[in-house]
Amino acid sequence: MYWLNQAAGFALSNDDLKLAEQLFGRAWNKSREDGRSNRAALNGYLEALLKSRQLDKLFSEAGKYVDTEFAPIALIEMAEAESILGNKEKAVQYARRAVDKTASDEALQFEILKAMYQVIGKEEAEAYCNERIRQNPRSLPANLFMFNLNLLNGQYDEAIEIIDRCIDIIGSDSQKKISYMGKKTSTLYTAYKQTSDKSYLQKAIRENESLLSEMPTNSNADLLNNLAFMLAEEGENFEKALDYARRAYETMPNHPEYLDTYGYVLYLNGNYSEAEKYMYEAIQQFQLRQMSVSWVIYERLGMIQEKLGVRLQAVDAYKQALAVGGDNLSEADSERIKSAIARLSEE
Repeated sequence: MYWLNQAAGFALSNDDLKLAEQLFGRAWNKSREDGRSNRAALNGYLEALLKSRQLDKLFSEAGKYVDTEFAPIALIEMAEAESILGNKEKAVQYARRAVDKTASDEALQFEILKAMYQVIGKEEAEAYCNERIRQNPRSLPANLFMFNLNLLNGQYDEAIEIIDRCIDIIGSDSQKKISYMGKKTSTLYTAYKQTSDKSYLQKAIRENESLLSEMPTNSNADLLNNLAFMLAEEGENFEKALDYARRAYETMPNHPEYLDTYGYVLYLNGNYSEAEKYMYEAIQQFQLRQMSVSWVIYERLGMIQEKLGVRLQAVDAYKQALAVGGDNLSEADSERIKSAIARLSEE
């Protein structure tokens, strides 16, 4: 089933719609036969029908699931079909029903809300969320809808204000509070990346440090790693960043992302030999797990080796960063790496 979905997704991305329909259909039928109905297979199957404009068949197939756990997927695809037919009112009705059906699944809720936003537009999506909040200002699902919508719109200050309200509504539910505080810090960090305003980054660091005190010691490694990286980006307290990175690494010494962060923060603290060692270990662990190694890691390795004075190795690492990054590199990233290669080649 996994490989059927993979092959079907590839066919869909290449507009081989007939093959995508066949493969997703096989995956969906197989998942039901195995008693493990697969949401991704159904979604892909309906999407293939939509793209190939088999709208009557889509309505017939999706209609089978509007009163099941798969209702959100079925209804949002029906909404898009109605939108294609020019039936805006019906599209809005189906989209609203789709989001209503996701109240108990926050991850699915966000995905369906994104689809709603794309199918019926920003104004209708906002109207829906505001209507839910007017009905019950302390409705957690309604406030979460609006939080997600503001996040989609890039309205980060509004999203942060709403997630604070959600945290207040949650009250003493410590597990949910941790989850929502995580959403807040993630939003603050996204705002920083989009705006380059360091005040967002500093708030994210403070929130994460507050969150650290709320979490059990045996489940805070990701948070420690995130804190180390944020402090490294802030550029004001590398020693503290090193302490967090070391603590994350010690909880799981073979974790590739923790190794990468630890190596990078060691570099920022001037410990270049140790930094190179951990960066190589990070690359090895990514490869052992058959995970792709980011171009960023190769650039960091180049930076470390440049400080160690091993120019040829540094140039190789920088060239690897360019090769891996390819078209995904921004112009600024590409120019920075090329400048480093030129600088070392002239020496």
